[in-house]
Amino acid sequence: MTVKVLVTGGAGYIGSILVPVLLDEGYEVTVLDSLLFNQSSLLECCGNPNFDFVKGDICDLNLVNNLLPEFDIIIPLAAMVGAPACRINPTLTRLVNYDAHMNIVNNISAHQKVLFPTTNSG
Repeated sequence: MTVKVLVTGGAGYIGSILVPVLLDEGYEVTVLDSLLFNQSSLLECCGNPNFDFVKGDICDLNLVNNLLPEFDIIIPLAAMVGAPACRINPTLTRLVNYDAHMNIVNNISAHQKVLFPTTNSG
């Protein structure tokens, strides 16, 4: 049985390194990312049949909650990162870095795992 992994913010700095490794290890990986910075870091993954991409925002709770049941492991990497960026809009920072992640934790089942590697901003 293939393990299914959801990586939020997977086109960012950590995700762009982690996602190809997960695919190489045989996981089915879906990335949820808003592509806020127009990044193309996962283009090499698009040809892999075990890769899927959903353009969307971690703060879209309906989208996230509809996706969650499909996955065995959730790796939430979506975040506002760095003190200067977080200071610009503290309300948005809390929504992205805390509320959206708590939504994930509060809406998974007992058999699902959340792996939360974090920066200081997370």
